Amino acid sequence: GSRDDANAVAALDLYQEAYRLGNMQAAVSIGRCYDDGIGVKRDEGTAVQYYIEAANAGIPDGMHNLGFCYMDGRVVEKNEELGVQWMTKSFEAGNVYSAYTLGITLQQAGQKELGFEWYLKGAQTGDVWCMENLGLCYQHGWGVEQDYETAAEWYEEAAEQGNADSQYMLGALYAN
Repeated sequence: GSRDDANAVAALDLYQEAYRLGNMQAAVSIGRCYDDGIGVKRDEGTAVQYYIEAANAGIPDGMHNLGFCYMDGRVVEKNEELGVQWMTKSFEAGNVYSAYTLGITLQQAGQKELGFEWYLKGAQTGDVWCMENLGLCYQHGWGVEQDYETAAEWYEEAAEQGNADSQYMLGALYAN
């Protein structure tokens, strides 16, 4: 699919001009446009080239997106180790979302303990989605010993910060 309305095309043009002027965050935005077909025909290969350039320039979102491509095997050869390295760099550069993404991806790959560790890192920076997933980990014993009281604490922490899903999960935990 492609979204090529006038606003999408204008956005891409502006990102490209910023990129030509040296703004490497714009490389990530251009990559996303190619990834999602916004203002241009969808082309994952071109998207990854922009992510590589942004990642190599130290842009956290570029590192994150490139790491995801490696973990997922999108366009580049699947390489979980390299994906984790790029995501880790992204997290260390301030992209908390990388902790959440690593947590989910590693847990789905059967590495429950490592996924748990990434949720914990993200939660310690205040990320409510990592807090919610820590609640799930403790509730179900994913990568950690099952502990309903600690699950409730994490759900409550996330709920207090406005996470409606955690509010629901806390209620469901109490109901059962």
